[in-house]
Amino acid sequence: MEDTKKDSQIIEKSYKKILQSAQTKKARKGISHDVDVENADRIRVKIMRLSVYLIEFTSQTFTENQQHVREFKKAFVEYRGILNRHPDLIPGGLREKMSNLISAVALHEAVGVSNMKKQYPRGECIDISRIFDTGKLYTRLTREFAADIVKEALKDHKDTIGNKETLYITATGDRYHRYDCPFCRGKKLLPISMSLLEHQRFTPCRCLTKQQDENGIDKNVTVFIDESIYQLDQIFTGNNSGVSTFGYIICRGMITSEDQISEENIILTGIDYCDEEKRTTIVTENAIGKVLITLAFGLKIANHVHIKVDNRTVLGTWMNNEISKQMLSMFESVTLEYIPREMNTKADKLTREDLFMKISRQTYRDLVKAAKSAEALTNDIKIQMEKNSGLSQEIERLYRELYSYRKNHFKYLVQEWEGEHF
Repeated sequence: MEDTKKDSQIIEKSYKKILQSAQTKKARKGISHDVDVENADRIRVKIMRLSVYLIEFTSQTFTENQQHVREFKKAFVEYRGILNRHPDLIPGGLREKMSNLISAVALHEAVGVSNMKKQYPRGECIDISRIFDTGKLYTRLTREFAADIVKEALKDHKDTIGNKETLYITATGDRYHRYDCPFCRGKKLLPISMSLLEHQRFTPCRCLTKQQDENGIDKNVTVFIDESIYQLDQIFTGNNSGVSTFGYIICRGMITSEDQISEENIILTGIDYCDEEKRTTIVTENAIGKVLITLAFGLKIANHVHIKVDNRTVLGTWMNNEISKQMLSMFESVTLEYIPREMNTKADKLTREDLFMKISRQTYRDLVKAAKSAEALTNDIKIQMEKNSGLSQEIERLYRELYSYRKNHFKYLVQEWEGEHF
């Protein structure tokens, strides 16, 4: 019951976070104030009716309540729209009723989550805050039941390549183990997926964290990789092209999720570029190759490598060439796993922040704008020269203006950039 109450609070917090974002976002146009007056009246009636079923009547079946929760989600979306466009139409009394209704809905959805947890080994240890407090999964509450969102997040969507080691838990412990764990002799071991492990309150056993070679160095390395393709402006490249970049974080030990990354276990971080302009899968393949070469030849690591990428397609393409197979032979084992982008934010941040030698996107836009202005002045000079070569004073003025603009504007941008990054 305590876990259900805790889950209810997490779900309620997610619903209210959605409403807060509606108030801070720019109001959408298209629906007039007069139309929303009618919409607000209709929503008020719906909220009062649903409050009767979900708050006052407690003897309904779970299935009947599910139907009312489904109606609530539709009303919630309409309420959020009015709150965004015309918040003055939502009086304090109606806001309080919606808040109470959200609490009741969250409690009902938490019961559904509790029932769903029973389908998994040690399901009572599943921590749904890892699902709703990170990324954007919580926004799906407007159209899906919380239990369905959790179930989807717990799917073992991490397809793998290489020698993936199955991990196990016990019936009562709070750690996960290898099959031959010396601390689990005589105990019944339950196999568990990596995806499920990420959302449970388990920590690795010493049989994993102390898996060392003859020199006392951890035999496991985990790598997070993110790739991106950025479009460059035609004025700089001569055509509408892109630049491919990838970032990687190499960590010591077997890490199940990015929240375990720390300064203590990071071995190396970096970014690099490749020539591909359209296909992100090619960029990811380049990134994997670069990381494996760095591990084998730069860091002299040849043990168990666990690579996590947020590009699912690469799992079906990377092994289709002989070079990849040769790279695998350099290590005891290589595991390639897919993780959702919202669970790979640290590598993504690294890629974005270091792009173009740490030039921010806004600075890049300013440079493009300045270059276009300079190009326009150059075109003006050409036009004047074509019209009348005798307009020397006008040409001289335009040249001075162009020179002054380039000198002052670009100097300002460079100074601003240097101030940000040095």
